[in-house]
Amino acid sequence: MKRKIIIKVNWQEFYEFDKLYKKQQQFPPLPNPYTDKIQPISHTGYLMFVRNKFLFRGIKASFKNKNLYASYALLKSYWENSIAFGYYIINISQHLKSGNKEYAFKLSRKMALGGRGFVTERMARNKGKTLKDFTLPSIATMMNAIDNVLKTKLKITDSISKELYRSMVAEGGHTTYIGLFICGRMLPNGSGLADIKKSWSKWEESQILNLVVMASKIFQIFWNRFENIRKNYQVTP
Repeated sequence: MKRKIIIKVNWQEFYEFDKLYKKQQQFPPLPNPYTDKIQPISHTGYLMFVRNKFLFRGIKASFKNKNLYASYALLKSYWENSIAFGYYIINISQHLKSGNKEYAFKLSRKMALGGRGFVTERMARNKGKTLKDFTLPSIATMMNAIDNVLKTKLKITDSISKELYRSMVAEGGHTTYIGLFICGRMLPNGSGLADIKKSWSKWEESQILNLVVMASKIFQIFWNRFENIRKNYQVTP
């Protein structure tokens, strides 16, 4: 398939994902107190959807403004959140299927509250818990889980999310090789220039667009699974 056709298809898919985010108008509030643990389990999924939606909108705006640097930074967060969502759905699906709603609830609490420096050890202790109760696995561990699903679904042996993250997404979003490479250009005489005016090129646009579409596809796979969970447990959309 020619490059121009690939870019056209990617743009079509990009706007389809845009419709997916726009289609979801609202979510039910989390009751206080909640009456069933499926409610906070679902609520965590809703929060991750909202985060993805606004990261996606940020990427869309960066395309319009031809802001290469913002695009890569937003892509990194968008990729990680899509992966984290997939990891969450894989695990709560397994727990709920085996009747372990309590384990699914504990994971929902980790995903919603766990983070670097939050909760604090004192906060955990006051609740009669330890930091382990709120500690999430690394993003690399989450990517391994996603790649295992993709390998089965696509009938491949290679890693997808983890390798692309290492080589493209994280590099562009950090001040590592690609993150600095995109800030310059080569002059005709072979000299390198830190280009204060550079922001975009068609090649860079197609690279980022492809990665955004891939992350969106991963998110949609697991969002469909999440909607089935909501339907099976009769959670109000």
